[in-house]
Amino acid sequence: MEEVRATAAWVASRSSHVFIDSSGIEKVVESIKDSVPKVEWDFEGIHYSDGGPLTVQYLLVLDALNFCFWPDEKLSYDHLALGLKRALESDKCAFDANRLQKYTGAELQEMLKWPRPLPLEEERVRLLHEVGQELERNFEGKA
Repeated sequence: MEEVRATAAWVASRSSHVFIDSSGIEKVVESIKDSVPKVEWDFEGIHYSDGGPLTVQYLLVLDALNFCFWPDEKLSYDHLALGLKRALESDKCAFDANRLQKYTGAELQEMLKWPRPLPLEEERVRLLHEVGQELERNFEGKA
């Protein structure tokens, strides 16, 4: 990722024909803000939403774990989203940064009410730990 940032910075620092007109962006936003339809968040009841910061924490955890459900044909995004939602509803501290850093594969399975190891379970646990560490290190524990 650092290489991408470095090369993008190099291009941006040498660009003479392309630039961003911030006032133009503001004009576009102003002209379309009333025509953009409001999207209902809690699609089919599978997502956690309290209208506050805990929803953001939920989304960060969900996005970190949302990959590669095969070869388990019975596991899907809906299981993940709903399992995380239920975990958070029963324990509002389930996604606190210090807790994310300590979850094991077995605890993740239990959280999702999944009866067997998850595909790429070790990677999912590693990502939970990383999310918790970065939240704690850079964002006072909150997304």
